Formats: sequence, C-alpha cells, structure tokens
Amino acid sequence: MRFPLNTNRRRGAIVPLFALLLIPLLAMLAFSIDAGWMVLCRTDLQNTADAAALAGAEKLQNLYVQYNMPGQLAQGTILARTLTNSGPDSPMATAEKFAALNKAGNVYITLLDQDVTFGFTDANGNYTQGRSRQRSTQPVLRPYSWHCVDQYHRDGSGDDLFGRG
Repeated sequence: MRFPLNTNRRRGAIVPLFALLLIPLLAMLAFSIDAGWMVLCRTDLQNTADAAALAGAEKLQNLYVQYNMPGQLAQGTILARTLTNSGPDSPMATAEKFAALNKAGNVYITLLDQDVTFGFTDANGNYTQGRSRQRSTQPVLRPYSWHCVDQYHRDGSGDDLFGRG
C-alpha cells in the first residue's frame, strides 16, 4: 500500500474554518455568561427582598401584640410607628437595614420607604395594600403581609436590571 506524498493541497484548511466558527462560539459563550449573571442578580434581589420582608415582619409581631393589648391607650402612636420609618426599631428601618446587608451584582441594595408596603393577603394569595379590616371606627392593625420591592440601579437611570422601570 502506498500513501500519497502530495499533501500540500490541504495544508491550513482547518485554520480559516476554525476562525470562522470561533465567532458564533464566542457569541454563544458571552450570551450564556450574561444570562447566568442576570439570573444570579435576580436571585440575589429576591433573597434581599425576602430577608428584608422577614426582618420587618418579625418586628410587626411585637407591635401587633402591643396594639391589641387590653387598655392600650397609645394605639395611634403604635400604628404610626408601624406604618412609617419612625425609629431604628421600626419595621421599615429593620427591613432597610437587612436589605443593606445584601448585594446583587456586586452592588449593595438600598431599600426605600416607598418600596415597602403593608397589607393583607387572603387565602387565595390576593394582596391588598393597606389595612385589612376595621372594627367600629377604629383602624385595626393586622399586619398579615409585608411586601418589599428592590431594584437594581447601577447607573441611576431608573431602569431595573431587566429594563423595566
């Protein structure tokens, strides 16, 4: 069996093909890295919102007991302290503190007062912002739900991570 000695015809045919196919390969690699980064940032934002909501809701328990104690005369003060950022131990301040401890996209999260709402979630999962029920003419504090929204603003443009804002 004889092997052909004239192999110069095909020399270097793979290098241009490799260079041509390397472009879409690198584009797919860049897209997959960017998509992974977006999912990671979204997960970090959800973890931050959950941590802030749980920390704020924990503070609501004590205020709920204080508000409904027999003979409580400062219900208006307790309600105002609950619904506003009125001190370092208020539910809003606690939620903001816990949100600030988390990062998304290597940026620390800032939770604003207007991003925190109080409301009621019924058995079907429908969220209603504000107080849930009223007894006679007095508002009743029923903090069953806590809702936090955090957004990723790197350049301050007002758009969040996914372009919605």
